[in-house]
Amino acid sequence: MRKFGVLVVGASALAVLGTQDSASAQQRPGVDVEREFERNETVGTRPRPDFDARGVRTGGFLFNLDADGEVRYDDNVFRRETNTNDDTILVFRPRAGLYSGWSRHAVNVYGDAEIGRFQDFDNNDYEDWTLGTDGRLDFTRSSFLTARIVTNQRHEDRGSPDEVNGINPTTYKLIEGDAAFDYRPTRWGLRLNSESNHFRYDNTATSTGLVNQQDRNRDEHYLSATGSYEIQPAYDAFLRIGYNRRKYDNVPDDEGFNRNSEGWAGVLGARIDLTGVLFGDVFAGYIQQRYEDDAFGDVDGPQVGAALFWNPTGLTSLSFRASRAIQETTLAGASGFWSTTLGAGIDHELRRNILLNGQLTFATNEYNGISRDDELARIGIGGTYLINRHWRASANYSFDRRDSNQAGASFDKNLVILRITARL
Repeated sequence: MRKFGVLVVGASALAVLGTQDSASAQQRPGVDVEREFERNETVGTRPRPDFDARGVRTGGFLFNLDADGEVRYDDNVFRRETNTNDDTILVFRPRAGLYSGWSRHAVNVYGDAEIGRFQDFDNNDYEDWTLGTDGRLDFTRSSFLTARIVTNQRHEDRGSPDEVNGINPTTYKLIEGDAAFDYRPTRWGLRLNSESNHFRYDNTATSTGLVNQQDRNRDEHYLSATGSYEIQPAYDAFLRIGYNRRKYDNVPDDEGFNRNSEGWAGVLGARIDLTGVLFGDVFAGYIQQRYEDDAFGDVDGPQVGAALFWNPTGLTSLSFRASRAIQETTLAGASGFWSTTLGAGIDHELRRNILLNGQLTFATNEYNGISRDDELARIGIGGTYLINRHWRASANYSFDRRDSNQAGASFDKNLVILRITARL
């Protein structure tokens, strides 16, 4: 706990120093003066024409290409409570995208990969990738249709509660698709949204044999309708009603459970924007998930969420996030769990090309049907140096802790990442 306490003090000091830097920026030579924010803009998202990559124009499209090279040091690669192992990981992450720049309609195609190589424990090596496309069809100035489909190849982190301690990490494919129709002719607005997630897991070899992961294969479908009303400029109230259906391939699974379920949620919220100084969404409501298997009790209760951004000065942005939702799990005997998360972050522009950041997150996972409860905490600090349009360098440090009432499930992890990015 002493190490974690020191890091919390360090993050707090970064926030205080960042604000003090902004207040005295005009008094020190070589430091940027404060700049005005545009609406819905933060230090992390504001354009920097002198350092932003331009890409390549090809007709009505913009082609972007960039790649990260990373060196990571992880002091607990297997996420163990005791007998930990450290390792150095080399990571290569290329990305490419083709984006339309039309005045009406849009079509985008993009992809990326992440290739990780462990120097000592090479059984943890992985190759993840993503390939996706999205678009927008404009009917009128007040109505349009958007759609997206993305295919992902992923590996499961060693710290996942559903991880089975395989010789190699568990791998799976995730296909995501969604479509939405937006209509806002006046102050009133309507959004109809449909989403689908398609999970397919590969069986995992362990020291005791092959573990069947087909029980985790499932399809998740979500439907929602959101009605909004502009109370006054930059202030919207909204009501969202949603329904979901989660259907597993194998019913019952190897443990004899039927994990199929359906649920609904209703939330009332507001979207605010105080001239770019304070903006974001807040909502609260009720959520319920009902399971087909009588062995699983229904999960229901209040649902809340918030994503707020505050720009106290022209060089500093603060963010605050909160969420409470029902998550899926395949732990033996558990139907799902309540995930409650609180987080805060700071981004500070020390100079126009030197960006600092810090984050602090706390979360609790309360499992339904079993006695397991987890408490998670993360603190991170980092910085990015924008060298020019084509090159940037960054360094990040994070500390993760999981305290669990299940024996052997707690762990601490320190992670250091040094990154260099090349951009077209």
